[in-house]
Amino acid sequence: MKESQFVQQNKEKWQAFEQGLKSNQNNPNQVSKLFVQITDDLSYAQTFYASRSVTKYLNGVVRVLFGKITNNQRFTFRNMINFWRRDLPRTFYACRRPMLVSFLVFVACFTLGVVTSWHDPTFAADILGSDYVSVTKNNIEKKDPMGIYASAEPVEMFVSIAFNNLVVLFRTFIFGIFMSLGSLIIMVYNGVMVGVFQYFFIERDLFWKSFLSIWTHGTLEISTIIMSGGAGLTLGKGILFPGTYSRFLAFRVSARQAMKIMIGITPMVILAAFIESFLTRHTDIPDAIRFGFILLSFAFVIAYFFWYPRKLARSTEASEFTEVPDIEEAPVNFKSARIYTGMQIFATGCQMLYRRFACFFWPVGLMALSTACLVAINPLGLFGRVQYNEMPFFYLRDLTRFLEFPLLGTWVGACLVMLIPLSIRHTLSFLSTTDPDLKQHPQPPFIRLLLMTFMSILLFSALLYMDMMWTHLIAFLVLPFFLAMIFVSSWQRTTPWKAAEQTGTLLHQDWVKFFGLMFRVTLITGGMLAINQWIFKRYIIPNLVWGVSNSNASAQAFINGTSAFVVSFSFFTSIYMMTSLCVILYFSLKETFEAGDLITRIKNIRAK
Repeated sequence: MKESQFVQQNKEKWQAFEQGLKSNQNNPNQVSKLFVQITDDLSYAQTFYASRSVTKYLNGVVRVLFGKITNNQRFTFRNMINFWRRDLPRTFYACRRPMLVSFLVFVACFTLGVVTSWHDPTFAADILGSDYVSVTKNNIEKKDPMGIYASAEPVEMFVSIAFNNLVVLFRTFIFGIFMSLGSLIIMVYNGVMVGVFQYFFIERDLFWKSFLSIWTHGTLEISTIIMSGGAGLTLGKGILFPGTYSRFLAFRVSARQAMKIMIGITPMVILAAFIESFLTRHTDIPDAIRFGFILLSFAFVIAYFFWYPRKLARSTEASEFTEVPDIEEAPVNFKSARIYTGMQIFATGCQMLYRRFACFFWPVGLMALSTACLVAINPLGLFGRVQYNEMPFFYLRDLTRFLEFPLLGTWVGACLVMLIPLSIRHTLSFLSTTDPDLKQHPQPPFIRLLLMTFMSILLFSALLYMDMMWTHLIAFLVLPFFLAMIFVSSWQRTTPWKAAEQTGTLLHQDWVKFFGLMFRVTLITGGMLAINQWIFKRYIIPNLVWGVSNSNASAQAFINGTSAFVVSFSFFTSIYMMTSLCVILYFSLKETFEAGDLITRIKNIRAK
């Protein structure tokens, strides 16, 4: 074929490509298909018109397309804005029925709480707790009914409230996996509790004062609780009503939608905690200002989460609101020279846990079991509390209290030093089964992995040893970076300082993808811990342990040991998973940064 005929035959297609590139409307999958077609044309041109202008033109288009693929897969600031402008409102519109059910259940149970409190004055103590009711009654007698909101320092109160509210939200969300029933039960309890709480002040002629104080932050807080209930119902909907898809694919779609909702409402939860800690306590603010703030918050919730999604739906094709499961999204055959999305990387990590379950379960299970035995036996009183002022229970924070439990913290650190290198080795072994390049690459020495892990855990432990809230926060924020740095140093055989620099350079390519992966793992861990706390405190402790055991000491040891097993198993699982995802993410970011595979393919095309 003559060059002019080749150009004439493909001219319209290339012009369409150029228009698509200029419009910035293509999604990554569409652009990837264009890339394949253009590289085919370039291969043909290299063969028959090696030194002609058409070859240079197509070579330039390939470079632009590759940049387009990389930019589309990278989560930029524009993508973040697009998430809040389009993705999240679309998700809320698609999930409007579960949201409506969650709202109606909450309102019905709120009304039930008010009516029950009206008939039974002792009902408030059963729901809110006798201690809380007693403190509030004392504040009412002191002419300061809202004094409980000023009972602690603002910063300490903010951290505590934000954490507790996030636990409530994620518990409501995670329990939706039990065919939506778990989320409904929690919504019933939350609705009754809020109704009882509001009527507690109404029956004492304090409605207006309580309304202005409670709903200053409660407008956002209660709204997020209802939305988390809707997210939980959405999560279970894929299992209950798969439609024409397989149950697994339907669950993937519903889980993705529910996850978007939870990501979208998390900043609102933190904002509500900030308002409750720093603003609600100031009851001397004029009533008009507080009432206006409540109306403003309510208007924001209605406008953004209900009115705007409907408006967007009217101006958008219905097909854009229907999420179709991408069967090819989770990479079955991993290649280290490819660029993957965050969801694909997470799916690969989950595949590894499923296919190599024994490699994961035995080390994590044995470490958690040994930790539980140490906590239950508690030799020398260095692995747990000897006396408990409240109901005995083991929490995640107990793993990191070096000053209170020095040997427990040392033991957990030793477990991490062994677990992280094992996770790296297992991940590389799994990935190399489908990637010859990884199989040929020399494996990082295990001793080097141990030394790098030991240094990183030592820094992590030093931050925890300071035993201050801000040092604990910094420690857990930098821990994922340490995990990535351990692998980079071992894989590239560089010094820790050089590895830290290279890790920062790679993560700078797509730091949102990195923290998004870590957030997914944290969300799952939080769900496991929420289930542990809910089941143990609500059912096992009051109904089984104290009812069966005649010994207070043995009952306490059983509760501590069992809850410590679940807590440590959840924690070790999250570290194992985070490390594995850091390994998979490294290869994707490396290809994004260096484009080694693209350069190789272009050289092969020229060789033809």
